[in-house]
Amino acid sequence: MILLGGLCFIMDLDLSIISKVITETFLKRKGKEVVRRNIEAIHLGCEEAKKIVQAHERHLLTRKQDVNRLLISGNEAVGIGALAAGCRYFAAYPICPATEIWQWLVHHFPQNKGLVVQTEDELAAINMALGASYAGARAMTSTSGPGASLMMEGFSLAGMTEIPLVVVHVQRVGPSTGLPTKSEQADLLQWIYGSHGDFPRIVLSPGTIQESLEFTIKAFNLAEKYQCPVILLTEQDYGQNYRTVEKFSLRKIEIDRGKLLTRKELHRIKDYKRFEFTRDGISPRALPSMKNGIHMVEGNEHDEWGHRDESSRNRTKMMEKRMRKLKTARKDLIRPRIWGDKTADIGIIGCGSTLGPIREAVEQLRDSGVKAKFLQVRTLWPFQDKEVKDFISTCKQAFVVDNNYQGQLAQLINSRVKPKIDLKSIVKYSGHTFQPKDIVSPIQKAQ
Repeated sequence: MILLGGLCFIMDLDLSIISKVITETFLKRKGKEVVRRNIEAIHLGCEEAKKIVQAHERHLLTRKQDVNRLLISGNEAVGIGALAAGCRYFAAYPICPATEIWQWLVHHFPQNKGLVVQTEDELAAINMALGASYAGARAMTSTSGPGASLMMEGFSLAGMTEIPLVVVHVQRVGPSTGLPTKSEQADLLQWIYGSHGDFPRIVLSPGTIQESLEFTIKAFNLAEKYQCPVILLTEQDYGQNYRTVEKFSLRKIEIDRGKLLTRKELHRIKDYKRFEFTRDGISPRALPSMKNGIHMVEGNEHDEWGHRDESSRNRTKMMEKRMRKLKTARKDLIRPRIWGDKTADIGIIGCGSTLGPIREAVEQLRDSGVKAKFLQVRTLWPFQDKEVKDFISTCKQAFVVDNNYQGQLAQLINSRVKPKIDLKSIVKYSGHTFQPKDIVSPIQKAQ
């Protein structure tokens, strides 16, 4: 608290606001005496800082009027997005840095006819979410680190059975327990390629608190429309940390449940095929107990009715049907966004939490006389080859920013696009997120 008081002086924070926060935090749990002593401590820290901090060492924050702003974390935004999207079942095992999603939902789901289940492990979590989704609920689970590994079998089951599912993965530093309170982007390829066999999946990468909410809503629509798992790949950086954002507007939310059959539609069907071969790869879906909608659902390869069929002909045809969904889904995916000077010869590509540092780096480069533009990749899979290729084709130099050792986004781009120019990787894997200088410096050196 003494240190906090010192920071209040350095940053010119209003002590009355800090005192109010301390009171709200401790009064009920700790009592008036603890509140009084902590407030005294911040005042002491402020007064001591005045004696030792020089004027040039202060970083005064600009005070702005509090109008239509929220102080919120990315994990809480995901929770709000899930509730707004109609999700009413959430099963998860608490794991840092994804636990705040569970903590937010457990307070708000019950009053909205929703259910939160704390499971014994991640295997149970994903399978319980699958069961709820199969029964007709919009369902979600969340995880990080080793929890994702435990979910891979259930994740693959969702692909084979074509059950909609949303998985939120808040990335941290690994492997094993790694640095659970630090941020990284090293699980990108895990969710794109990790599975038992091939099946369609969609991977979204929000870069802001606002996008965390918007992409969560989008994830549920994509999952049900294309009957496949959708991964919301966020990061500890903006998952756990709080930022001020504009108030969300939830008025224009659209719910798309895809080819979910009604009782009236099923009444007209004499021979229901849950996994019917269709041109777009999406089969009509019926919920359990609905008349004329009886079907088998199992993890083995199956025919149109869901009965086990391991013949080569059926396997080939069923695999091609499922994978057609990715081609059909392209029109609904969240497209990349271009920032900066679109006429610049220098291009920067990134995703997720690199958004803020890259945008600021582009501004700093501009101020130093170097024009640059930035492509924010927001759907990681199905990879948007054309948009990325078109962007790179307008660049004489292209840099890919990765918060991991191997440059996983750069690897993905090279494997999918095969650009005519060499992509230069800018990587960081210290457990800390990028600062603008980490991006500006290597680009300036390359000029």
